Amino acid sequence: MIQHVPEESRAELVRKSFDVGLGNEIIKPALYEGSTLDGGRFKLAKFAKTGSETTLVGGALKDKLIVRHISPGPFIAWQKIYEDHGAWQRNGFDYVPVEPIHSYLLDKKKGMVDVFSGVLDLSLASWLRISGDMYEQELENQRDKIINVLKQEGVAHGHTHRDNFVLRFFRDKNGNPDIDRVPRVYVIDFDQAVSPVSTL
Repeated sequence: MIQHVPEESRAELVRKSFDVGLGNEIIKPALYEGSTLDGGRFKLAKFAKTGSETTLVGGALKDKLIVRHISPGPFIAWQKIYEDHGAWQRNGFDYVPVEPIHSYLLDKKKGMVDVFSGVLDLSLASWLRISGDMYEQELENQRDKIINVLKQEGVAHGHTHRDNFVLRFFRDKNGNPDIDRVPRVYVIDFDQAVSPVSTL
């Protein structure tokens, strides 16, 4: 509901929410909204979205892992830029700002790749709606820098809007997000991506 209060009050409300221990609720990604999956039994559920299909994972992996089902060409573009640590390091990053790939499997029947991907925090668009202008310039700078590296490396993502950039907050030893540090930005959702390698 924070996004519905006057913009000048949002940053203070977000900070107060973090102070009373609600930080993890504030930064939770929208993936599981409306889902019946929980942390109990292991289950799978389809996630409604445009573009590629995504499967949500319940049980112990809830909030940690999803499965994206994408065509081989876009997957190769995603894998190439995810594994190119040097490109990111050369451009001043001390991490790889790309949706993490844990493993993948070719579904020969469907001609798709099932990509087991890590879940991050809320999208940049969602954060900007609720946070007032907290870290806005720093986060937008990170986003612009990521887009520039993708272009420089020949990766056409296909849809670099703010919902396809997600944040990852730093955590304390108890897993609580740190509101006093600028979160990292990651680019996600490579289902339309192409690169020189992926078109071979």
